[in-house]
Amino acid sequence: MSVLDKAEPSKMSSIESEGYLKISGTFKSVYSNNITILPYLLAGSTDSKHFAELTDNIYRVSPFTIALKEASGIHGVNERVSIESFIKGVNFYRSLFLNAALVPKPST
Repeated sequence: MSVLDKAEPSKMSSIESEGYLKISGTFKSVYSNNITILPYLLAGSTDSKHFAELTDNIYRVSPFTIALKEASGIHGVNERVSIESFIKGVNFYRSLFLNAALVPKPST
C-alpha cells in the first residue's frame, strides 16, 4: 500500500473572529437563540485547502439538519435532506450573506 496524496492538517480558526461571530449569530437567528455553536473536527478533505493562504480563518459550515435515518445516505445513492431542512439551510445562507455584507459603523 502506498500513499497517493497527503496534506497537512488545516490550521485552527479563531472562535473570536468577526467571521465566526457572524456565522454563530446567523445560526442563532435562523434556528434558535438557545442553541450552542461548537467547533468540531472535520475528518474529510474539502476544497477550502485552496484558500488557506488567503485568510487566517476558514469555517466549514453545514446548516442542514439530517435525521439519523438520512445519515446513512450521505455521499451515497439517493443522497438527500428533507424539504424543511433544505429551506432552513437556504434561509441560513441568505441571512449569512446579508449579515456578512453589513459593515459595522465606525465608533465615534
